[in-house]
Amino acid sequence: DVLHCHDWSSAPVAWLFKENYRHYGLSNTRVVFTIHNLEFGAGLIGKAMANADKATT
Repeated sequence: DVLHCHDWSSAPVAWLFKENYRHYGLSNTRVVFTIHNLEFGAGLIGKAMANADKATT
């Protein structure tokens, strides 16, 4: 399973998933974070990238 987050508006999902949902039988799910526009949500993007298994542009 892959959880694919797109841009700053879904950035919190990357770390919230790891903190709150991975232990509910979803430990094999991987998080991919794709950035389309670096001009918005810079503060959230860094944290999302740190918590994603893979980051793309």
